[in-house]
Amino acid sequence: MKKRRHHYVWRKYLRSWSLDESIWCARQGKIFKADLMNVGQIRDFYKLKELSAQDIEFIRMVAIEQSADHLQELNEGWLNWFNFIFDIKKYIESINIISNKIDDLLDEAIFNFEEELHSKIEFDAIEFIELLLNEDASFFERDNDCSKFIYYICVQYMRTQKIKVNALGSSHDLHLSDVVEKTWNVISHILATNLGYSIYSERNSFRIVFLKNLTSITLITGDQPIINTYAIGLSLDKDVEGLDFYYPLSPNLAILLTQDHSHSSALAKICLSEKEVDRYNQSIIEQSHSQIYAASEESLARYVVNK
Repeated sequence: MKKRRHHYVWRKYLRSWSLDESIWCARQGKIFKADLMNVGQIRDFYKLKELSAQDIEFIRMVAIEQSADHLQELNEGWLNWFNFIFDIKKYIESINIISNKIDDLLDEAIFNFEEELHSKIEFDAIEFIELLLNEDASFFERDNDCSKFIYYICVQYMRTQKIKVNALGSSHDLHLSDVVEKTWNVISHILATNLGYSIYSERNSFRIVFLKNLTSITLITGDQPIINTYAIGLSLDKDVEGLDFYYPLSPNLAILLTQDHSHSSALAKICLSEKEVDRYNQSIIEQSHSQIYAASEESLARYVVNK
């Protein structure tokens, strides 16, 4: 079946804020209850686009050639993955096979391929999210699990509409918006791969810090659920000088993936004050694209004037 609702925020992740598959959402100053199927998604967001020779050279120039040498072959694989359906179509046309069934299957794959790829990445991360919700980050000390989790985090960070819009905005003055729009599906995975390797290679300096919220204010999340706290307040033309990933997991718990060595142990737990909860919530709002989510209407009304 062809999938048209492409979610760039994982529905299972949002269930920590939902009740009976419904979640409170704020968009354009309005607060409303929405079905999880209808938030954090755009029709055909992950639909594959056939890449021309010029598109492929652009991807190599801006993403693959900027990769570490040993990652370049791996990242070339993303090009093959994202274009292979169109290669199959061309081959079938070249040998004059005419089949409505084959055409339908290939068309379905064009719509479903990346959505299903994200589903696989999410499935592989379920065990880590469940452990984190129980305030257990011991898996981060095991290299293989650490690698999988870091990759998941980087993909979730790069996959969203917010990051895509930022990339398009940064390329506008260079008159590259059209080619970035066409190639972003591939570039986002290459950038996630590169970022993931960079963090993994320095994993001994990173730690997971639990942020426990025992206040009367709940943590919220948004359609950019993972944010780099170093990027808060910066315009698109400013370089980000560090990386601290903030990731709310529920109304009462969040994590930081951080290199901040002020914490006394590798796996620290901090109880947030109301002021700190507000600060993190405001950061989620600032870094969101168009939607923020909460477990209750009151949680959103604290920050949004319902028009």
